[in-house]
Parts: sequence; C-alpha cells; structure tokens
Amino acid sequence: MTAVILEFPNHLFTTADLEHLRQVSGDMMARGLWDSCERYTHKGAVGVRFDQWLIYTDAQSDATFSIERRSAGRYFLTDARTGACLLSGSTIEQVTQRWTAAFAV
Repeated sequence: MTAVILEFPNHLFTTADLEHLRQVSGDMMARGLWDSCERYTHKGAVGVRFDQWLIYTDAQSDATFSIERRSAGRYFLTDARTGACLLSGSTIEQVTQRWTAAFAV
C-alpha cells in the first residue's frame, strides 16, 4: 500500500484561517464597522498566486481593505484602494489581532 501525499498550496488560506476570518468579520459587521466581506482567490498557473479576504466598509463598490495570504505563506493587511501594505504577520491571528485592537473601545 502506498500513501498519496498532497501538498497544500502555500498561497491559500487554511480551513482554520477561514474560520477565524469569518468570526472576526461577523464581529466587525455586528459592531457596524464593516459592511461586508468576501473571499477572492487567484489560482492562475502563471504569475502571482494569492488568497484574499476583501473587506468593504462603505457603499463604494471597491473593497476598502484586503487580508492576503501570499505564496510565501505570510499574511498581509493592505489598503485595497491604494495597495499600501499596512501590516503583516506569520499567522492570520497576528494580523487581525493587531488591526482590530485599534477598534477596541
């Protein structure tokens, strides 16, 4: 019997990452700080691969912020409208905890 080992792509959010993002997003939307969120994944065979959690904070059609997992496995919070990197971390929790701490009342 041989085992088949499938490597998990480094650019995709893990199941635990997605669960964490859904929980944080639900909390932020319940507090009225975010309007909505959605996942966008680029799995192209050519070029940069990434997984994004897009965050909308107003009625504009473009996302305001993006939390990304890139092919190196690091997480980045970016201003989705300017592309500026706001912070990064080696775990999704590092990024969301540092960012959402600014909203603590």
